[in-house]
Amino acid sequence: MAGLQVLLIEDSPSDAALLQAHLDADGDFAIEWVPTFSEGRERADGADCALLDLTLPDAHGLETVEGLTNVAPEVPVIVLTGVGDHARTTRSSTNRSPAWCSSTPTLPTTSPMAAAPCCVRRTIRSSTS
Repeated sequence: MAGLQVLLIEDSPSDAALLQAHLDADGDFAIEWVPTFSEGRERADGADCALLDLTLPDAHGLETVEGLTNVAPEVPVIVLTGVGDHARTTRSSTNRSPAWCSSTPTLPTTSPMAAAPCCVRRTIRSSTS
């Protein structure tokens, strides 16, 4: 599965760097990072998967998921979320439910973003089967 194209839409440079480090360590991904929703919409076509923050400078909440799936319906979306965001945002009206990846640690010594490579692979597999 080498060379999977992952679009990372995240406005926090430190969160983006952490996610990129976990994905780069895996070696199977080509990551493109953009800090705004408008840039993400422009680059979504052709990505194998999009990692999407729900709080961006130019978009917030469900509008980000719906807006991205409207311009690139074939691209699976993984929502980057903090604790509590999942329940608040599951009312999505999109035809396809996004996957979720927590950005909040469950243990003080773990990085929840370490699960990102597994989450990306699982999401891509389920969208193509």
